[in-house]
Amino acid sequence: MEHPTTEPTLTLQDIADLAKVKRSVVSTWRNRRSIKSEHVAFPRPVAEIGGIARFAPAEVIDYLERTGRGNNTEFRLDAAAVGAPDGVQLEDLVTLLCLRQLAGDLEQLSADECLAAAWEHDPGNEMLAAEVAGLNNTRQARVFIDGLVASSFGGTDALAKLESSRVGRELAVRDLNPDAVALLGTVVNACRMELGTYTAQVVSAGDEPSVVLALSDAHPDIEVHALGDTPAARALRRRMVIREQEQASGCGPRVRLLSVVGAELSQALDNVDYVLAGLEPGEIAVILGAASALCDSIPRVGARANIRRASGRTP
Repeated sequence: MEHPTTEPTLTLQDIADLAKVKRSVVSTWRNRRSIKSEHVAFPRPVAEIGGIARFAPAEVIDYLERTGRGNNTEFRLDAAAVGAPDGVQLEDLVTLLCLRQLAGDLEQLSADECLAAAWEHDPGNEMLAAEVAGLNNTRQARVFIDGLVASSFGGTDALAKLESSRVGRELAVRDLNPDAVALLGTVVNACRMELGTYTAQVVSAGDEPSVVLALSDAHPDIEVHALGDTPAARALRRRMVIREQEQASGCGPRVRLLSVVGAELSQALDNVDYVLAGLEPGEIAVILGAASALCDSIPRVGARANIRRASGRTP
């Protein structure tokens, strides 16, 4: 039986992250009630959501303080950044983090004041205003975001903590490892060389924003332009604002970066065709995806046509 709570809570994995230990270590703490012959009970769950026990942050902090367990002496400060409110989506928290970077502390603002601040900083509604207008009952989330920023070293660190937190893990998205990012950077730079200039910008519609930003981190000379007004493009712009990363103009030589990772085969082929058909002089496309979509299917023209017919698309 589930017993949800409106207050922020911590899972066992959250506690492990807070104490900077492995998840199995926290399970051991929970099962062992004594420390040096002294009885110190692990906090009892205050809720159960999806079969996962949830614990009150204040009780966890008290437990770590009394026992001295863990490898994080700053656990009291970091606790504010670990327990994201239940029922809040990652992108809503990213939206609030973006607003926090632009407008300052959010906790004391009303919903109307948050919306006014969003329009003030995003008068063209390019990334933020519409998203803030669509948020409801965000007080706990705003308190969390203020705490996250207070315990972080700038926006980039706060964003990284947020995306690696429980609310980010629930999306089960796997990022490219550093070797893959390095390989992608080599390909992109080869394309820039082919275009005759290392000032060529990387243009993305926002798919795989973590990959785009990791690429610009690994190659600081690469400027990024978020193309279009799709939710993904707007999400990429928000992350760039949080990181204080200026958006490129989108003019001049460009490398179009497209990811079809995770897309159905027919949709992947459609996305590739759309990008390739739209390439202009001075543009090169780099497409990231599974071999089954980008390599294995290429020789089988007939099979590709059948896939597109089956989905109602023209071969």
